[in-house]
Amino acid sequence: MKHLVLIFAEEIRLNSPFLNYILRVCNEKFECDYELKFLDKLDKNTASFLEKCIAQFDYITIFASSDNFYITSKILASLNDDIIELKNGEILAPSMSRKFENGSFLIDINGKFINVILADPLQKLPNIFQNFELNSKTFYIFDSDIITLKSRIDPLCETYEIKISITRIAPFLILIRASQNRFGQIEAFMDSLKEFLNLKIINEKLENFIVSKLAFYGKKITFAESCTAGLVAAKIGSVSGASEVFAGSLVTYSNEIKNIWLGVENEILNEHGAVSKECVNEMLSGAIESSGADFALAVSGIAGPTGGSENKPVGTIYIGAKEKNGEEIIERFLLKGDRNYIREQSVTIALCLLIKLKAKMFFD
Repeated sequence: MKHLVLIFAEEIRLNSPFLNYILRVCNEKFECDYELKFLDKLDKNTASFLEKCIAQFDYITIFASSDNFYITSKILASLNDDIIELKNGEILAPSMSRKFENGSFLIDINGKFINVILADPLQKLPNIFQNFELNSKTFYIFDSDIITLKSRIDPLCETYEIKISITRIAPFLILIRASQNRFGQIEAFMDSLKEFLNLKIINEKLENFIVSKLAFYGKKITFAESCTAGLVAAKIGSVSGASEVFAGSLVTYSNEIKNIWLGVENEILNEHGAVSKECVNEMLSGAIESSGADFALAVSGIAGPTGGSENKPVGTIYIGAKEKNGEEIIERFLLKGDRNYIREQSVTIALCLLIKLKAKMFFD
């Protein structure tokens, strides 16, 4: 199955927040890989371009600006020997559209399904009609040894005719894309991973997994962040229902604010520095005390590109997780990459440390 996502409009490409919204929706809706192409302007060659795409792909999802939506509809209708008509007094779409609603229609051209969606930067995206049978699964495994993990999984891949792509997301987190061959059995493969290998599998986004587990057990979480400047909180806050487990957090960039808001002792800051195990320990305790939460995560480090030293080079990050009863984990990491990648890695590691701290709760 081959899937193409087309963006029809230069203004969509230029509008980074809106484009990111579209791609985020695609990634959530389509659990399979897709190819992304841009066409900034529609012209006399657009029809032949679409014909080639239809010949090459099984599914095509088109996001078109208001200026290009009607033109796209007209071109697709002509390729299908069809006409444009007003549907339910709401939308001009090909008369043979299989599905339609205001701002979205789905057509079938030579057995290929094409969904055209009106993309208005000031409006919520209309419904996406594409719906295909998945022959792949993407999931996380909470593990640190990617080589041993692969050697354990490979025999099951052979048994169930599964191909896997595997990558490490964080020191404790591995991401796997499993795709079935023509006669593969993806569901049986997934069942065997759980039943015979006893793996710690996460079948959803990490932040969704954490929020759902905390909500199930009636637990609250808070954060004390320095170099990540609220990114951990934002990750949890992106999940619908996060308010059940998350009431607030603190961004404490300067030493002065760490002292005033979190109670980090000046002696610790002067002797060990803000980027230290001792400081993160105090940040964790201060966050729990100020919020009353059951758990806290804290991050303090040097994201770069400046600020590093011989003892604490750029990428030195201390991350901790603590439970209200006093149980905690604080670890030092030396991360590589540019400033934003180091910060993004820190967020993922922080969430992983929470899972590591309470593995029995998360994988009961």
